[in-house]
Amino acid sequence: MDISSFIKSIANPEIRNYFSGQEIINVGDELTGKILDFKSDGRTLVDFGKFRALAEVSFPVSKSQLIHVKVAEIGEQIKLSLIDPETKKSITTKNLISNLEIVSDDEFKRLQADIKQVLGRDASLFQGEKLPANIKSALLNIHSHFEPLNISSNISKLIPQLKSYIENSGIYFEKKLENTIQNILSSFEKISVKQLSQFPEIKDILTKDLKPNLVILKDFFSNKEIVEQSSEKREIENIRSSIDRIINDIESQKNLAINRKESTDQTQVFTHTLNLNKDEQKAKLKIYYKKKKGDLNKGIRLSLLLSMDRMGEIRTDFFNVKNDLNITFFVTNEQAKNIIEENIEKIKEELSRIFGNLVINVIVSESKIAQFSSEDLALSNSKMVDLMA
Repeated sequence: MDISSFIKSIANPEIRNYFSGQEIINVGDELTGKILDFKSDGRTLVDFGKFRALAEVSFPVSKSQLIHVKVAEIGEQIKLSLIDPETKKSITTKNLISNLEIVSDDEFKRLQADIKQVLGRDASLFQGEKLPANIKSALLNIHSHFEPLNISSNISKLIPQLKSYIENSGIYFEKKLENTIQNILSSFEKISVKQLSQFPEIKDILTKDLKPNLVILKDFFSNKEIVEQSSEKREIENIRSSIDRIINDIESQKNLAINRKESTDQTQVFTHTLNLNKDEQKAKLKIYYKKKKGDLNKGIRLSLLLSMDRMGEIRTDFFNVKNDLNITFFVTNEQAKNIIEENIEKIKEELSRIFGNLVINVIVSESKIAQFSSEDLALSNSKMVDLMA
């Protein structure tokens, strides 16, 4: 059996004796572990039903993900092996994918609808009292963040809108804030927290970024007294539930990045679900970030998956090095290929204003489209987990 399929538990003597004496687990036992939480020291809390353990996981996992294992050895180390990794691969990938997206297609549409209702009723929502200014502002900021994208618009307008949506998605909030504070402090010998909070750069982050606005609303709508005063408790509960799920999705992506930080992978991947202005269209965007800043010179990679009513699914891979851009369209049939090829000159004309050397290819490949969600989720060669009870 491939050693990379083993999950290794390093337990102290007391724990090994406890397992041996109580016969909680035996060689050959099959266990299902559920990922419960991610700790600040990088370890992961796993519930195996009969016991819980803190694990050092070297491959990406997400909250609530299930891993299926078999007890291979109990001795100096407790070794668990993944059960038939090939057949479990699709299950693992599916669970990972559900937590890789910042927000699902339906989630932000539902949240937008709830926010519209709350903003529309305002005073009537809390027995005649209007929403506090900061809460109303947070609701408006979130509603604005999820405004639908028009992918058929002029690319010079679309790119800034897309850039803002991604940068303010909540994943990068702490890092942006840290960098901004460091830049400000480098120009001042002494400055108070109050003074720091008044800088336009800080205010801009707190206003535009999704995460601080979500946190403000979560605190407000989690106040039992406020909820009791509301005449629309169901709407409030819907908003609070959506906010909790979105915050969990943001944290899951961050934790996934932390777990992969020490891996041999040179790239970190984040997936964003895009809200389009047409209900029959859906889109997912994957961004491949280089771990080392210097690696940016080796190119930037994006992958976009569109589900369209007329042309079906279209995957578009972008690879940009300095002023050069390579675009590859993957489509499901010859008809879709012909439509794109008929419009290639228009695409080139639009993009030539931004890029010097432009190469565009169109390929019929259903398999490449199907691989969009799983190809970068392949587990690393070292699929080892150290469990510390």
